[in-house]
Amino acid sequence: MDRETQSLNFRFMAAYEPQFDRLGALAERYFRDDPNGSLIKLRQFGELLAQEVAARNGLFSSHEEPQSDLLRRLRAERIVPPQAMDLFHQLRIAGNRAGRIRHEMSARS
Repeated sequence: MDRETQSLNFRFMAAYEPQFDRLGALAERYFRDDPNGSLIKLRQFGELLAQEVAARNGLFSSHEEPQSDLLRRLRAERIVPPQAMDLFHQLRIAGNRAGRIRHEMSARS
């Protein structure tokens, strides 16, 4: 992985999945100049993390499963503490909003 896709804050997560480090690094890189892009990368990070948690607990079904459905299942099975579930949902909502804003801005261009 090159320096631009490595993160000081997320690097330790590469031991679990290299994509965690990559998405974290991209979110950090976009933070100042493209905050919507940063939020989108953090949403993707949250999706991947939820899928990893589900897989490690025998609950992963598909990459196509909507994030809201996966989070609902993780909550129902009490796999993730409520505070962490709230963070997953906040990332999902903020990432969705950022994606809509980015789409609207590109449609105007």
